[in-house]
Amino acid sequence: PTELCHFPDFSTRDIHRNYVDCCKWFGDFVLSKSCENTIVCWKPGVLDNNDSVKMDTDADTKQQMENKVTVIHKIGFKDCEIWFVRFSLDKEQKVLALGNQVGRTYVWDLDVGEPGQINYSVLAHPKCSSA
Repeated sequence: PTELCHFPDFSTRDIHRNYVDCCKWFGDFVLSKSCENTIVCWKPGVLDNNDSVKMDTDADTKQQMENKVTVIHKIGFKDCEIWFVRFSLDKEQKVLALGNQVGRTYVWDLDVGEPGQINYSVLAHPKCSSA
């Protein structure tokens, strides 16, 4: 579902060098994509962001922690330097799919124990050669 949000909870320029054309929640993490051939899994704040740490720190340290991001994993692919090519997740958030500008579709299995174990398959057909 789409939600109209006038004031974001978090904003950063530390993940991508270009405009973001797609982002989705993945549990407590964010998956985002720009035209850099990478989908980045990241989290606002530090990885072990718990309430006891927040309460014990002063205002300056809290402000610095609020502006930090933690990159969990980067998922690379090829031939997708154009904007507005979006990715999608299935309802259970176990499969991620993305097409590219030369007609291939990448499908990743996200149902793994560690991010380094994420595998992908490429779907292609000779008659499909462009976005």
